[in-house]
Amino acid sequence: MIIDAINKEKKTIAGISAVFPIAIAELAALAIDWSEVSYEDGYRQVEERAMELKNVYNEVLSTINNCIEAYPGLTRNQKTMYEQMVRDYLNGVLPLVNPDWSPNELKGYLLQEATNYLSNYEISC
Repeated sequence: MIIDAINKEKKTIAGISAVFPIAIAELAALAIDWSEVSYEDGYRQVEERAMELKNVYNEVLSTINNCIEAYPGLTRNQKTMYEQMVRDYLNGVLPLVNPDWSPNELKGYLLQEATNYLSNYEISC
């Protein structure tokens, strides 16, 4: 039963990660109790959760990117570099968050993490 649940989760992550970033696919899959659902039901639930997570992720990136764009004194190359650095940082943070958090909890956490990360480079948002 445990092996079956693990196999369903792995198969779902492999399928979902073709459409969503791997960090989002993995986080969405962690929210499912694979021993309680069929593969098809679990896949559908993961797909729905991944879409929700992706929307939150994109909203956070948009907010942070707008902050970086508006920050005075940065060149176009610096803005692009910081935007990519934040994206990479958030991709590293996603696997560490609680998969059961609500979209608002996740958004608040990711915004705080991104803001703290940028403050290391003396950029305040």
